[in-house]
Amino acid sequence: MRLGYYGYYLTRGDQKYQYNILPILKNFSHIRRCDFSKIVINDLEEEVFLKDLGQNCFMLILTKDMEIIKAINSETGDAADIYEKIETNNRLGFASYIKFHESAFGYAICSTTGGPKNKILADAINMILTKIQPGLNNPVMFYPVAVTESSTREEIRTLPFVGTMLIEANSRSSLGQMLRRSLGLGDNTNIDSFEVRIKPKKRESLNLQAFQSFLDTIALDGIKKYIIKGKRELDELLSEFYLVTEGQIGDEIKKSDEASILAEMRRKFEQRNNYFTSLLNTAWTHHAFSNNINELGGLLNYEHEVYWQQHLN
Repeated sequence: MRLGYYGYYLTRGDQKYQYNILPILKNFSHIRRCDFSKIVINDLEEEVFLKDLGQNCFMLILTKDMEIIKAINSETGDAADIYEKIETNNRLGFASYIKFHESAFGYAICSTTGGPKNKILADAINMILTKIQPGLNNPVMFYPVAVTESSTREEIRTLPFVGTMLIEANSRSSLGQMLRRSLGLGDNTNIDSFEVRIKPKKRESLNLQAFQSFLDTIALDGIKKYIIKGKRELDELLSEFYLVTEGQIGDEIKKSDEASILAEMRRKFEQRNNYFTSLLNTAWTHHAFSNNINELGGLLNYEHEVYWQQHLN
C-alpha cells in the first residue's frame, strides 16, 4: 500500500481559502442518522461512509455492491456469491485510511485493494459540504493538491540501497542519439523516445560506484523521466526518487491488519512532519488566499458539535 501526501484548500467561486476542515469532518463522522451520514457518489452508484478513528485519522469505506465478488472454500473449492454470506442490512465495503495534519492544511491517504482513492475522498468531502450548504448557488468546495518533490544526483548517491533505475529519453536527446547508434536505427523518425530500465539482481542493490559516471554524464536535457527506486534507510520499503520531474511524495505501508496499518501510517506521517510541512508551505506560496475567513459564511458554524445537533434535530 502506498501512502500519498496532499495539501488542500477551500474554494468559493474563484476565491481560495486556507481553512482547517478537521472539525467539520470529525463532527460529521459522529452523526448517527444514517440518512444524513451516508454519502452517495452518484457516478459510482455506490455509498461512502466516513469513520473517525481518533488522532486525526479517519477510515473511508466504499461499498461495492456493483462488483461480482466470490467467496471460495479453500478446502473444497466451492464458490458462492459473497453477498449471500452477508447478513441483512450489512454491505461489503473496502477501506482507505486518512490522517490529517493538525494545522498545516494537509493529509496522507493509503488505500487497500479496492479501497477509495483520493478522488473519491475529495468527492466525499464535497458531498459533506453540499449537505451542510443546501440550496447555495455558490457553495464552498474542497480542493486537494498532490505534494510533489524532485531529487538531486547528490541525494541519490547517499542512498544505502538502490533498486530499479528507469530513464525515458527523447529520441533526439544525447542519450537517445547514443541508443539510436547502438541499435543501428539511424534517423528513424517514427521513434519518439527510448525507455531504459536497469535492475539489480534480486534482493541486491545497484552498485552506485559502478554507475557513478553513468549518473554524472547523462545530460538531463531531453530526458522525459528519470526515476530511481531506493531506500533512505535500509529497513524501510522502496521509495521513488524523481530526478527530472517532480513526483508525489509517498511512503510504502506494509499491509496486514487495520491496527498495524494505522500505526505504520502515524509513524510515517510523524517522520515526514517537518519535511511535509515545509513542502506544503512552499506550495502555498504559489496561491493567493483570501484573508477574510468570514466569507465562508454559515459553514463556520459547523466547527461546533452543538450546531450539528440543533441543525439535525
